[in-house]
Amino acid sequence: MNNPLFWILVSTLLALVGWGAIDSRRLYRFIVLFSAAFFGFVIPQLNGLSNSTGSIFGTMPEGALDQLTLISLLCVIAAWLGDNRGTFHPGTATMHTYEQYDPNRLIRVAVGLTVSGVLISNIALSVLDAEYIEKLGSQWTGPITIFAFFQSMQKYGLALAVLIYCRTQSPVAMMCAAFNVITSLLAFAIVARRGALADTFFMVVLGMYFGRRIVLPAWLLGVLFVVGTLWSHAIAEFRGRTGMTFVERMENMDIFGAFGYTWNNGGYEIANAAILCYCVDETGELDFGKVHWNQLVHGYFPGQIFGHDLKRAIKFEERDLGFEVLGYKPAVGTTQTGMADAYRSYWYLGCLKFYVIGYVMGRWWNRANRGDFRSQLTYMSIMSAALHTITHGTYWLMNAYIHMVIFAYPCLYWARHHWIGVDRPRSNQPQLARLT
Repeated sequence: MNNPLFWILVSTLLALVGWGAIDSRRLYRFIVLFSAAFFGFVIPQLNGLSNSTGSIFGTMPEGALDQLTLISLLCVIAAWLGDNRGTFHPGTATMHTYEQYDPNRLIRVAVGLTVSGVLISNIALSVLDAEYIEKLGSQWTGPITIFAFFQSMQKYGLALAVLIYCRTQSPVAMMCAAFNVITSLLAFAIVARRGALADTFFMVVLGMYFGRRIVLPAWLLGVLFVVGTLWSHAIAEFRGRTGMTFVERMENMDIFGAFGYTWNNGGYEIANAAILCYCVDETGELDFGKVHWNQLVHGYFPGQIFGHDLKRAIKFEERDLGFEVLGYKPAVGTTQTGMADAYRSYWYLGCLKFYVIGYVMGRWWNRANRGDFRSQLTYMSIMSAALHTITHGTYWLMNAYIHMVIFAYPCLYWARHHWIGVDRPRSNQPQLARLT
């Protein structure tokens, strides 16, 4: 690719990843993980779409890829600035360390959330029609989404169990954590949903860091990153092999071939993003953040209960600019990326959305490192959603945090010592630790 912006973007991402890799204290900072995920997802697709001999899209509108490359670069820089601001200016809210919680109640919470998730999963399997479940594929719609909303509380049970075990070596916490990891792996083997597996990975790895300060070697994280990147570009092939067992699908996958195809021909997600940004520029049609309200309604207002007409009525109007301007329809199951929804909202100033995302993640990182238990749980549980702001949309972080506020925070409040009458004096705010 001859576009200088492309190589500036590549260099910026590699510099941020390298900056994190040379110091173990920085490996788990949001901007380092963000840059690695951004590189693996965006760069291969962007390179393939720029291929002058042809791509999956054909001929992109003139200037569309340059436009997307520029907004992508601005989003990365904004996330970096926000992460730095949050890391070194984390606010003055009261800190609550692990010692201020009752460990027995925390274990009950972890087990309770886990058992609740399992029960909801089994109720869904018994209530929903088997044929309906088999035809779901990767796009879940209908009643299953309500069950999935409540079943997702199980992941907070895993996060708590890992934190508790790393501090106390509790056998109950260990069994709870192991059970959650095994069920997550089994679920991935059956339906191949990457989000749940990513949640599990980050909760285990970050839990070991916050609980015992165990940091995986940079080379191992690099290997896991490469495997994850190759896998993500082959997931469509994996899911498409219906009628095979998990082992058979793994044996028949060509992950290097799938990545090579993306590298040479591009990917639909970045094509979708480039088209949307181009159409926004052509029409001057901005939504000024309406996407966040619409996605909040989409995620938390069940149309199956209150009616789909009412659900549509309380949303802002959603225009399909790609179809209106170019007659373009995204492929089923593909996304439009957070860079495109940022541009759709505020033009190039939409990169400030990523500044906010970087800031809140940097703030949680700082407070978690200083021992704030709630921040540790949040950072572990939200990391996957924060990275989904690249691949899916910037609204993912807010929606995921609201879910956590509903299901996890009340449980933490219940487990605090002040609630059960134990008189433990609160220490002053810990001094800001040196974070790099």
